[in-house]
Amino acid sequence: MDALASPAPMSAATWAGLRDDDPNDRPASPILPATIPLARLQQPQPPSSTASRASSPHRVTPLPLSPAASPARDADDDDAVLVDAHGADEDDDANETPVRTTMRAPRPTVRSSVIASNTPLPLSTVSNSSRPSSITSASAAAASSDSDAEPHGIPIPPPPPPKSSFLGVPGFATAAPASPTPIHAATSPQPTPASPAPSSYSSFFKSSLEKLRWGATAATTTAKRAVSPNPATSDPHLARTASGESVQSEDDDVDWEFWGKVIQDYDTIARRHPKQLLKQVQMGIPAKVRGTVWLLMSGAKSAELEREFQRLLPLPSPFEKLIQRDLPRTFPGHPFFATPGGPGQEALFHVVKAYSIFDPEVGYCQGLSFVAGPLLLNMPDEEAFCVLVKLLKTYGLRGHYTPHMDGLQLRMFQFDQLLVEQMPDVHEHLTREGVRSTMYASQWFMTLFAYRFPLDLVLRVFDLIFAEGVEVLLKFALALLKKHEAHLLTLEFESLLEFLKTGLFEYYATHGNEFVDDAIKIKVTKRRLDQLAAQYDQDVKLADAHLVLMETLKAENRRLEDRIKTLERNLTLVNQEHVDLANELIQTKLDYTSLREANEALAKQVHDLRAMILEEREHAEQRRREQDGREDADKRALQERNNMLGLQLQEMQDELVVTKLKFAESEADRDQIAKKLAQLKRALDL
Repeated sequence: MDALASPAPMSAATWAGLRDDDPNDRPASPILPATIPLARLQQPQPPSSTASRASSPHRVTPLPLSPAASPARDADDDDAVLVDAHGADEDDDANETPVRTTMRAPRPTVRSSVIASNTPLPLSTVSNSSRPSSITSASAAAASSDSDAEPHGIPIPPPPPPKSSFLGVPGFATAAPASPTPIHAATSPQPTPASPAPSSYSSFFKSSLEKLRWGATAATTTAKRAVSPNPATSDPHLARTASGESVQSEDDDVDWEFWGKVIQDYDTIARRHPKQLLKQVQMGIPAKVRGTVWLLMSGAKSAELEREFQRLLPLPSPFEKLIQRDLPRTFPGHPFFATPGGPGQEALFHVVKAYSIFDPEVGYCQGLSFVAGPLLLNMPDEEAFCVLVKLLKTYGLRGHYTPHMDGLQLRMFQFDQLLVEQMPDVHEHLTREGVRSTMYASQWFMTLFAYRFPLDLVLRVFDLIFAEGVEVLLKFALALLKKHEAHLLTLEFESLLEFLKTGLFEYYATHGNEFVDDAIKIKVTKRRLDQLAAQYDQDVKLADAHLVLMETLKAENRRLEDRIKTLERNLTLVNQEHVDLANELIQTKLDYTSLREANEALAKQVHDLRAMILEEREHAEQRRREQDGREDADKRALQERNNMLGLQLQEMQDELVVTKLKFAESEADRDQIAKKLAQLKRALDL
């Protein structure tokens, strides 16, 4: 239980490769962010098919999602998606049930795993069981000209032995070479029987791409369907954008030869032809190789990060409930993410949840799901996780989602200053109407425009982010306002704010290429952005100094306020005591008056009593004298009677003595008579 509750920290090596201050972890140029050495890119990759990924002994089976328990999407929640989730509302989720399902469905991807190298491979025959797409040998490909044949393979650079892993365009044959002889190298190329000569490389490459585009065999068709992010775009001739606009397939204008070279040796192309590469990226990376190119441009390939992702999958996250709540709100119109508990929502849940554990300071913020979604449409979960980490750690997106959102505040400051410089009338009008950029633009930078724009246009935005950095978001934001500058000046507060949140996107939703072109035309130099960043840092430092002073003054103010409150409480107590004493004094005076009156009454009563006592004393003395006289008379009478009774007693005592003598004589006579009688009886008896 402890292991589940508290995940083990990442190793020092993992963090060392991701430190923001690592000079090797920063883009060397807009096109070639040398974030990870080429050697780190040349690592084995698992097959991209779902079956191969599911059967891998190193893959941890993630906890799937359930369609039955998925919360329904609330239409009123659209504008609340970007509320900061760091202080998330738990009460709203009290009745929600975690979304789970019983099995993991196959998840479509747009690409297989890719490994960059400087050495291309000759074509060779590979068994269909080794890769999800159909593969043919060079000889079979060269001999077959029928459109129903499997497509030719293209040279794909191999990783250093013995680690053998390949990534190719879907439908291309990628395989370990039967012979190590390359098609071409840095020196003069030497043709081999198994590969076309350098002079015929272009025609060979185009032929291979033609067969890829039309994809005749059933195996190839199945592989393409498995990697298609949207069933609506499976037709190579006609694709529909997320907004419903019909557009011609991108394959008609794609320079497949150039993109093949990019995939074979990205580092060389980025160093030698950065302008051409940037131009091609601005035209749009082909959907079939978009995930591969993103991975190469970002330098995000990392076996260590992929292992970390697998380790984080089964661990619990405190943000799971919030993530599950937001799943139905993320690209609800896209088939891959629309199904509750489906493979899209499941993959999105796993990637975002893993990152919330990987970076606990960021945790989960609702805009993250809009960043992870386009990645998942173009690469497997583990690679999407690696790219997400790279976007946040190296490209500078992390500051958009930290609790204080320092990076987002910088971006908003730069946007406001650039708006003042390039569209002063719009800025003045917005300021006059009380509309701040945080009211409408913060969601652009947090979701990379994915919250409102159709997905195909969002992918174009992502292309330029990987090529030029997140600063390109400022160009897109300015292009939006520039396009509607005249209309914005006619709107007032409510309609202005509503238009900035919704109506601003309607035109470009059906004119994606024009949106990219307009953004490219916006002049925003790195020097100016650095100046604004320095100005922002200076303002922040000044604000921090003012904040420190303000905090000091606030602390002193709070101390004085506490002192005042204490004195006020003491004053209140003193006033209350004064009132009590005044009341007590009044009561005492009243009591004194009453007591004085009572005392006077008592004094009068005492005087009367004293007079009465004197009178009674005189009467008592008179009565005593009279009583003494009567008592003396009675006493004399009693004494006389006592004397008389004493005489009578003496007489009676004398009489008693005489009587007792007579009685004794009579008793003696009785005894004498008795004796005589007894003698007489005895004499008679005889």
